[in-house]
Amino acid sequence: MVDHPKSTAGTPGTLANDQRSPLHRAVRRVLTWNVRAIFAVTFLYIAFGAWLWFHEPVIRIDHVAALRAMMPVAASPEQAVWPDFRDQMVAMGLGADDPAHESAGVEAMDAMPYPGSEQWAGACEWLTANAAPLATLRDATRRPVFGFPIGVPVSEADARLLGKRLLPSASSSGAASASEFPMFSLLLPHLAPLRTAARILAVDMFAAAEIGDGERATRDAEAGIALSIHAQEGRFLVNDLVGVAMRRMTLGRMMALLEWKPELFTDSQLARMQAAAMSVPAQLQRLNLDFERLAFNDVVQRMYTDNGNGDGWFRPSLAQMEALGLGKGLGETNPDAPGDMTQRVAAASSGILAPFAAMYVVGRRDMLDRYNTIISRYEEDASLPLRDLDHSRGAESDNELGMMMAGTAERWRWCLVSFLTPALGQASHVSAVDRAVCLATATGYAAERYRRAHGAWPGAASDLVPAFMATVPEDPWSGKRPRCAARGGERFGWRIRCRPRAHDLHPRRGWRTSWGISFH
Repeated sequence: MVDHPKSTAGTPGTLANDQRSPLHRAVRRVLTWNVRAIFAVTFLYIAFGAWLWFHEPVIRIDHVAALRAMMPVAASPEQAVWPDFRDQMVAMGLGADDPAHESAGVEAMDAMPYPGSEQWAGACEWLTANAAPLATLRDATRRPVFGFPIGVPVSEADARLLGKRLLPSASSSGAASASEFPMFSLLLPHLAPLRTAARILAVDMFAAAEIGDGERATRDAEAGIALSIHAQEGRFLVNDLVGVAMRRMTLGRMMALLEWKPELFTDSQLARMQAAAMSVPAQLQRLNLDFERLAFNDVVQRMYTDNGNGDGWFRPSLAQMEALGLGKGLGETNPDAPGDMTQRVAAASSGILAPFAAMYVVGRRDMLDRYNTIISRYEEDASLPLRDLDHSRGAESDNELGMMMAGTAERWRWCLVSFLTPALGQASHVSAVDRAVCLATATGYAAERYRRAHGAWPGAASDLVPAFMATVPEDPWSGKRPRCAARGGERFGWRIRCRPRAHDLHPRRGWRTSWGISFH
């Protein structure tokens, strides 16, 4: 029996498959599995994106409330400086919306003239007209707490000094939406009036000296130093920098006044001036970044999911990217990109590319750990003297941040650290110089007290101890005792040097510095 041809021909597809080479069959299998893998990855990507969509950042900590809890609180309203400070500044015509703020007298004060300069007469006239409110302000600085309300809406009373423009936008509630950053929107408008008041007191110090009023000059110096301390009440870095600048200005005037009219002061007033120079609490002359930590932690909790164990995925919104300037940073990655490219790229991180951004940017715990490592090095330098700051740990952090910003991939993998952490290697240097200038000023007044008591200048710094100083002053550049040199019979000037001069540069060892006290 013969088989029918149709039963033996087979199907066309089967025949074609049998005729293909093993290589073709292998390629087909590879392509098939690649397509399946692409579909699987796409499915997982979409699923992860959906998971991110439904898992928004959780605001667990009100960092503004935590900051306010760290601020000193006056036991009673009478112990706070701010109410009287505000009212007296307004009484002197220094309110932001007061037309008198632009008067010729205020402009003369802003120039900080010395006796005999062009604007000195105008400044003295303004000081005379405002003597009463200035005296009240001066007395208010003795109180222990400044008491400016940080993190709450500006009141109508405060707006008289700070300006009514602050009224609508002054609230920094911790209940703000996740697209906002309350810690970064905190207002510190009191710092500008504080600097203005310090300048007024510095000018008034010389106005008092010109008419022989040593007590008023002493109170001006004490009040100027006290205001610089009050400026640091909120320990943001900007508070410290403003406080140090105010203090440096006051100390400079105190030194100049001692050179100009040392006979102006009684023995007790000299002692008070010396005490004022050394009245800054030690913790305020050391770098402290606790408030910066709070601000960074607040940003992280608003831009990351939270798994309950301190970790999570990067999940920013476009509004958050724009608020922190990260969209601008993306544009800087490619300066030749079209003008609207920045917004499109930034939007991608909160849109279709959100899962990729979440996987590319490091996790929440790693971001916090690296930030804390970097800024902790800066704080380790807080107690170093000037002579040791050239080899500080902060320089390591500066270099690390520089390398992070140099590479585009690294910059965006650690985007919050790279864009929100400033290089603070010189911050501890500012504090160290502040300590040195305070000590130098106190030493100068102690030396004048010694001269009055003994009829001659001290032969060595140790002569000032214990009657005029508790410990022997140390040269912050070398660690040695400062040299004392007397020349001539009549005293016509003296200097205290706490920083290097150009001719102290050594070709191999760098700065050759001294902190000598010269009496001429």
